Amino acid sequence: MAESQITKKELLERTESEDILDIRVISLVNKGYTHVFQTLSLCSNLVIAYLQGNKISINEFNYLPKFQNLRKLNLPNNMLKCIPHASALKELTNMRILFLHNNLVQSYLELNNILALPEIFHITLYNNHCSLFEGYRHFMVNSIPSLLALDNYVITDE
Repeated sequence: MAESQITKKELLERTESEDILDIRVISLVNKGYTHVFQTLSLCSNLVIAYLQGNKISINEFNYLPKFQNLRKLNLPNNMLKCIPHASALKELTNMRILFLHNNLVQSYLELNNILALPEIFHITLYNNHCSLFEGYRHFMVNSIPSLLALDNYVITDE
């Protein structure tokens, strides 16, 4: 598989921005990119990233701690086999929404990484094998006090 990385020039063209620091929202949907986070890390004011339908490499998650302002990360359909490690996620103190559905996350143990997100309130993991384990919903709801929605369901007291 050929590797594909977005460039700073492409980011500026796609967002019609003059300065990389002006980019607050990026949509790189279904582009086949394997490497995006290194270049996106230059966008220190990035708040929302729509990255579904790519083939993002697991090594890209090493850049996540640089996204201090990121609130929403949309990563469905990336063929991800694992969830970003807790050491990277814990730095995302402003992250509120993380969409990881329709990937290839197998292990139930991967769910522990999400516990590192301090203020997350909506996560999607449906259509991943890890979401099929008995007790998945109970574990997530009871382990993440800030969580208001899991997959396509609002969390209630019932």
